[in-house]
Amino acid sequence: MISLRKLLLKPHYVRFVQRALLLSVVIVLCLCGWFKGRGDLTTIPSSQFREGDRALLKGYSSSDKIIPFPWLPSAHRGGRVWDGHSAHCAPNGSAASDPKFGKHSKLIQDFLTYRHCRNFELIIEPRTKCSSRDVFLLIAIKTNAQNVDRRDVIRRTWGKERQIKGLFVQRLFLVGVNTQPFESSLLNSLLQQESIQHGDILQWNFFDTFFNLTVKQVLFLDWLKDKCSNARFIFNVDDDVFVNTDNAVAFLLHRQQTQPERQHLYAGMIIHNVGPIRMEGSKYYVPKQIQESDKYPPYAAGGGILMSYWTAMQICEAVPSLPILPIDDVFLAQCLEKQGLKPEKHSGIHCAGFRVPSKQSSSFHPCYYREMLLVHRLLPYQILLMWNALQDFNLNCNNVI
Repeated sequence: MISLRKLLLKPHYVRFVQRALLLSVVIVLCLCGWFKGRGDLTTIPSSQFREGDRALLKGYSSSDKIIPFPWLPSAHRGGRVWDGHSAHCAPNGSAASDPKFGKHSKLIQDFLTYRHCRNFELIIEPRTKCSSRDVFLLIAIKTNAQNVDRRDVIRRTWGKERQIKGLFVQRLFLVGVNTQPFESSLLNSLLQQESIQHGDILQWNFFDTFFNLTVKQVLFLDWLKDKCSNARFIFNVDDDVFVNTDNAVAFLLHRQQTQPERQHLYAGMIIHNVGPIRMEGSKYYVPKQIQESDKYPPYAAGGGILMSYWTAMQICEAVPSLPILPIDDVFLAQCLEKQGLKPEKHSGIHCAGFRVPSKQSSSFHPCYYREMLLVHRLLPYQILLMWNALQDFNLNCNNVI
């Protein structure tokens, strides 16, 4: 005890304790200020910015757009909180009148309660994405706000906005709102900053869950109709895929040149002869209260669907007449069927991974990916490795394929 007392009385230990206490006080004060000031982190009119802060926003397309800097004192007064609760969407109380309603999980109950909602506020949009030029291929990437690492590597690799064979390729990330309020505020702020820097975020005020992927698709199609009618083709993909963008453009260009009169295109990895999964523990569980029929039409797997603008508008036209299904790729196929259209198989789109017949060769090899349009699913570091490998002009595939 005496030795401990002597130790604590030594000058350098006293200074250490003092600094530790001071740091603790600073942290507590900062946290108190943070939580007291926390409100909406995404809705700050640019007029509220100090002059020095406005300098950071040079190049942003709209001076009236709402932009986030949560550390500014004025950031939390009078702003709208984008929390996934849309003012345009009232719950359907009659959904609970079904005797089986109470037996479903909260996920299913929420879906049934808000199934009718198709109009959600737009939080972020890139105003100049399609306005200045014809877009040959628009890559629409379904993402969640927290997947910033995936978005970053996509921007650096296959999602680069560029010209291929003189044709413009544009990129767009489709995203909703996180279900956790605190995380939602932070992630909304992150998305706003990404939008300022890259101009490729399209966000709406709905909860970004698996069962709301169909809502995301419907909202995107509406936006496409209103804001990007000069896009010729759309590649609708997940954010954990690898896209060989050059091959996609080459395929579309060849098709356009050889079949100029053919407007319909809806291509991918086609799934036949399946129906709703009735097993409650499954991620894809669909009870009869959502769909009575035990059959799905043939559909293109949602990891990667290549479509023409004309076909996208045909789907858009069918949407109001069909009840929303939580499985987005099946719902799109139901819209196609409603319009008398069918999906087509593309052997270069692999939404269930890719395997080679030889045990001596790895499927993760640039010589295979060189021939593909899309492979699902890859981690961000794998995407970066594969992209760099495909840029190697000395790549020799003679003894691989």
